Amino acid sequence: MNLSVKVIFWWLFFSGCWSNVIAQNNSWLLGEWKGVGVIPGSAYGTVFVHILKINRTTNNQFAGILIQQLMDEKSIRIEKEISGTVLNDQLNIKAGRTLYKKQPLHGAWEDCSACKITNTRVSISSDSLMLTSETRLCGNYCDGYTTYYKALSGFDTLTQRQLVRMFGSPLLVKIFTPVPPLVEVPDNDAAIMDKKIVITDSVQSQLSRTNKVIATYHVSSPEIKLALFDNGEIDGDTVTVYHNKEKIIDRQLLGVQPILFTVKASATDKVHEFILVANNLGRIPPNTALMRITAGSKVYELFASTNLSQNASVVIVYSGD
Repeated sequence: MNLSVKVIFWWLFFSGCWSNVIAQNNSWLLGEWKGVGVIPGSAYGTVFVHILKINRTTNNQFAGILIQQLMDEKSIRIEKEISGTVLNDQLNIKAGRTLYKKQPLHGAWEDCSACKITNTRVSISSDSLMLTSETRLCGNYCDGYTTYYKALSGFDTLTQRQLVRMFGSPLLVKIFTPVPPLVEVPDNDAAIMDKKIVITDSVQSQLSRTNKVIATYHVSSPEIKLALFDNGEIDGDTVTVYHNKEKIIDRQLLGVQPILFTVKASATDKVHEFILVANNLGRIPPNTALMRITAGSKVYELFASTNLSQNASVVIVYSGD
């Protein structure tokens, strides 16, 4: 094979590979992604509801709407056009014009449209498709991170397996069992007129994992503060946390900025158990977190390692009156 033929051959080969990348089917992006955004420097509030609606995909491009709203008042929100590209597990998202804006009673939405959304990656857990993103170096009112998710029950079994192969860890690919699709229950005489949706109880499945107690602390201060960080390289680990079997943190990304929660102990409520649940294994298994517990003048730090079959539990016992 002469040189000119070789050049043509390799050009055709790489062109074909690039065409396959461009032409990949990204229909899994379509639809609504529900999320929670944390902006630690915001003066109005630190936690917001984020909704990403992707209504169009063409090859590796997509477009839609991004909604940010208050946790306790959905009418107080800002909506923006967004567009971007996807390549493998990374998304490049750009904000466009503002479509709707209703200001809070005390305060105003910051214009973060010029901020670059970074570290936007897709990962997958045993029951959800996850999308994490971060904004940095754009001011206290814009810097933060968001975790979006879509339930795997919204996809058919074949698509679920394809998504796990695309975005899952080797361990998840090996142990994954498809989530039953959404099923409508037919009306009957005893049922109400509205149709019901049956979905898997993710809370029950999470708490049914093995719970390993990694520490027990006795404290005299009634105020107990919990802070969670990623342990080491930020690799897309997301976690859910339960306090005495009640969910207090849902599918949050572990990062440089801490995930914060405070509980109050009392003479009638002395035992407080925190259960850390891994939603995924990140890019570097297992799911690891630095947990900092502050109770009065006492500060405890420990490392928690979890996976898709084992949770980490920390028990705080209040010794005051």
